[in-house]
Amino acid sequence: MRLIGEGGVDRLSLRDVARRLSVSHQAPYKHFTNREHLLAAASGRAYEALATSIRNRPRKAEPAEDLYEIGQSYLQFARLQPETYRLLFVMSQTELERYPDVQLNVEWAREELKAAIAALTCCKDAAYLDSASHFAWSSIHGIASLESHRRGGHSVDPGDRFSLESMQALEYICSAIVNLAPAE
Repeated sequence: MRLIGEGGVDRLSLRDVARRLSVSHQAPYKHFTNREHLLAAASGRAYEALATSIRNRPRKAEPAEDLYEIGQSYLQFARLQPETYRLLFVMSQTELERYPDVQLNVEWAREELKAAIAALTCCKDAAYLDSASHFAWSSIHGIASLESHRRGGHSVDPGDRFSLESMQALEYICSAIVNLAPAE
């Protein structure tokens, strides 16, 4: 993870890992079959860190506020750990499916989002919950990308505030989810 933080994902290699650990250049192959496997493990750590961030959010009794907190946690994670955040999108979902341990954290984050949306809308329709969670995730990812662009991709002080536009966008996401929920 430090190597990725220092040189970016594109420069990561098993040889660099070996060099950093002062082991033979073949030693990492005992743990990783190839660079993709190493990237999957790094992506797994990133998803685990995101899942931890969401798990540790301040829980709110009001469903709209709790969904908002999930969005805040996601944005905070992207702001404070930009290199780790980028790892979430290095590999496609198809590639990650080959690594079940990584998939557990991906699925946990999705299920947590679906549960918050179900609580907010009182909707149990699986198709709606899938599409609403995809809408929320992709929208929050868009906000995080815009925030990152504003900062030039650098991390920020944890006390720095999100832009007003970002906070309003999170509120719009919650409102859209409520307004588009099918009547039960």
